[in-house]
Amino acid sequence: LAAKWDVETTGIELRPDLVKSMNAVAFGLEGFERLHFEQGAVADFVKAPPPVDVLVALHACDTATDDALWCGVAGGATVIMAAPCCHKEVRQQFEGSAQSRSERSLSAALRYGIYRERTAEMVTDSLRALLLELAGYEVSVFEFIGGKHTAKNVMLAAVKLARTRSAVELAELRASFRCMCDEFGVEQQSLARWMGEPTATFAAPSVAPPLQPPGTRISWRGSKPMRRSDANAVASWILR
Repeated sequence: LAAKWDVETTGIELRPDLVKSMNAVAFGLEGFERLHFEQGAVADFVKAPPPVDVLVALHACDTATDDALWCGVAGGATVIMAAPCCHKEVRQQFEGSAQSRSERSLSAALRYGIYRERTAEMVTDSLRALLLELAGYEVSVFEFIGGKHTAKNVMLAAVKLARTRSAVELAELRASFRCMCDEFGVEQQSLARWMGEPTATFAAPSVAPPLQPPGTRISWRGSKPMRRSDANAVASWILR
């Protein structure tokens, strides 16, 4: 890769001992002179995100995934890939607010903690996908590794569109986002806050988003979708 392109790769890690050991490994590898790791939280970068071409976030906890996604959007990333983890922000709203319409209709299921957790994951990542589409990306959500390796095996993949979405398309996406927030009683969502998108409304979307077949993902190499089995391994670094 370095032989073809001038690539600088920066990894962000909160634990200083791990940053030290990873930098030592990178320093000892031939051809990885421009790979380095910095100690800090993703939140340290959100107010002034650096320019970025490709952003990859692996299991950033709870709203740290939203911070990473915003760094990609605000930094002008062409490709954003995130494997989220710990969907506490939305789940706490399930448990701490008055029941929404969906909570009433699903009350028999949501009384079980495991189903509240899975529903919070689904709602959170669906809202993130809609927000990325509003930001001008084509988005795909898929399982990137078998469940026997980790339960947190959902990948959000976003590729910047060459065109600008029409006002009608944006209005439909925005209505879908706000309707979903309304249905599940979501009043706060971190990526929405960074993007300045309100969550509260009672407007229903005029057109429902199309269903995506399981295991299908978009490809930034062309317009033809790729299946999970065709996907290459993903590096867990931020590429600038």
